Amino acid sequence: MNSKLNHSGILDANLVLLPKDTGDLKLSYSIDELKISDFSPYSEYYVAHLFWDGVVFFNSSTTITDSQLSSKNHILIKHLEVGDKVVNKTAYNLPLKLAVSLLKDVHGDINFTIPVKGNINDPKFKVFPIILKILKDLIIKAAAAPYKLLVRTFNANEDDLRDVKYDYLQADIEKKQSKALNMLARVLNQKKELRAELVHMNNADWEKNQYALFEVKRLFYMEAKTKNSLPSKTRLLLTKFLVWILPLFNLSNRNPAKRSPAISKARVDLVGQDKVSQLLADMNEKRTAQLTEYLAEKVDGSDQFTVLEGDQKEKAHYHERPKFLIRFEAATDSVKQQ
Repeated sequence: MNSKLNHSGILDANLVLLPKDTGDLKLSYSIDELKISDFSPYSEYYVAHLFWDGVVFFNSSTTITDSQLSSKNHILIKHLEVGDKVVNKTAYNLPLKLAVSLLKDVHGDINFTIPVKGNINDPKFKVFPIILKILKDLIIKAAAAPYKLLVRTFNANEDDLRDVKYDYLQADIEKKQSKALNMLARVLNQKKELRAELVHMNNADWEKNQYALFEVKRLFYMEAKTKNSLPSKTRLLLTKFLVWILPLFNLSNRNPAKRSPAISKARVDLVGQDKVSQLLADMNEKRTAQLTEYLAEKVDGSDQFTVLEGDQKEKAHYHERPKFLIRFEAATDSVKQQ
């Protein structure tokens, strides 16, 4: 059988039936260059999105032997463009735009195979509901695990797509940060339908303690190297701090779980609460500004990324080195009334 479909696609099918056992068959067919906009009534109903543009190539090979069906279905979609979301009570709530962008390869194509197997005599076995479920799961998994798809598409390191890591007290962009940011820029420039949120996560108290520890070491070094090099007030505070902290290094008499918060507070008090807080505020502002400026030079669309501060409640329970978490989402679209 050969036919033109809807003024666009070409159907070419071949069916082989065995005369002695008509229950066994071989079916192969292909549909080439079918406009995906022809599926818009279905996509609007099931996933609340219209397809604006795109061409589908579909190949299927199916055999039935002794009531056992085995089917291999290959789908290639080129230049797929998803329209705005519509209000539709019949549709699944699926992140279609995000999934479509993630599923596209570097050429902008979506290419995958759906295998189906089962017993046709089983009343619960229905081919098209199985295919629909597989497609639904594919969309959900794509949106839930965007990094894995992007790693495959761009041959990247997953760590570079998840976050941009910093060391304590680091504000300048160095080799490790530029590597991750360059990869992010490459993804955004290739996939215009994607946006990225970079969420700054750090524990301010931890960074304050790191800075205070550095200052205490510096003060101790200055005092040991050059006597009376510090102002008398600072020297007195440092002496009191060291007299208080040194017994803690007696391993037989140390309880870090109880002493650690007190030690940290003493360090910050020695250096000065206001000084430490201001330094951290300046450093965070510089860290965010430099990252924003770096990405703005690398990414074609300035509206494709946003740099945000993390939620303060989340930061209170954050116990890692500073980082910017990368969260991908689809470009915002309008929601049209049905």
